[in-house]
Amino acid sequence: MSLAVLPTRVAGFRVTRALARDDRADLLLVRDDGSVALVAKVFRPGVERAAVDRELAALARGAHRHVLPLLDAGCTSDGAVVGILRHLPCGSLARWLEGRELVSAGEAVTILAPLADAVRTLHGRGVAHGRLASSRVLFDADGAPVLTGFGAAVLFGSDAPPVLRERIPEVAADLDALRGIADAVLGHVTGAGARRAAELRADLAGVPTDEVAALLVDGLFSFAAGSPIRFADSGADLPASAAARAPTVAAAHEVAEPERRRPSPRVPAGQPVAVLLERGPVSVAASALRARWRSIDAGRRRIVVGLVAASAAAAVAMVLVPSGAGGSSRADESPEGALAPAPASSPRVTP
Repeated sequence: MSLAVLPTRVAGFRVTRALARDDRADLLLVRDDGSVALVAKVFRPGVERAAVDRELAALARGAHRHVLPLLDAGCTSDGAVVGILRHLPCGSLARWLEGRELVSAGEAVTILAPLADAVRTLHGRGVAHGRLASSRVLFDADGAPVLTGFGAAVLFGSDAPPVLRERIPEVAADLDALRGIADAVLGHVTGAGARRAAELRADLAGVPTDEVAALLVDGLFSFAAGSPIRFADSGADLPASAAARAPTVAAAHEVAEPERRRPSPRVPAGQPVAVLLERGPVSVAASALRARWRSIDAGRRRIVVGLVAASAAAAVAMVLVPSGAGGSSRADESPEGALAPAPASSPRVTP
């Protein structure tokens, strides 16, 4: 699909404008009938269909509140595959760090705790991201970090024992990248948490790769309470729901917020983290997705169901090999938040 001339609708969604593009896909801002802003990722015809299926299957299998959700899937009139994704309007972690000399301990927890939990969840479900980086972590409208950019994802058996999982190069790469992201964020921490941040950075640098996520979650648990992300362009805190999402360290430990930790002022005191999350945008998104599923036609439902089947088939077919050996399946991709910007002039929209 050319960005020079856009259709009025893609896969049943109304097209608003072009967002970005690369050699794999066009990203379009679209709206559903309820006027909710979403992103349509329209894959280019030259992209291998197996790579497209693998990417969408990874999103479907790796469902997590801090992983980009696949909300819908379909095809254009000329057969191009379209994935409907959540709109993440607040930029990437990489850009945020470039604009921030100082980061509070609470902001570090808000960013790192969900990411560590997301990576562990992905690996437990048989998904390796493959190209984890701060440029592929985007902030949603509430300031919560969301992992995107699954074009290089690898699928494997979710029941693979840790000793075999660690031999998958992309799994090890994810954990090393998580270590690097944590080091970058903690390196910006100042004030009362600076000393503990330095200690945690040293601890992370000294542990084996397979222990990184667990150590990070444990270290953040006693580090600070999560606090809302501040963005330089506004200088203001994002809504309270960002703070409600922040203490996901406790969720990773499968317990409620400990009473010994002082809650963020924007989080109602005494509310378990699970309750706060259930009342937030995650619950709304889940309800919207269920409603959307009921409304779409049978043909498009078959595409989504097919992605689950493709995911299962890939898991059965994958051979676990030592790092450095060939045979892992991946595709080149630029992350959703780091594609080349669309031309400044708005494309002409045609029926």
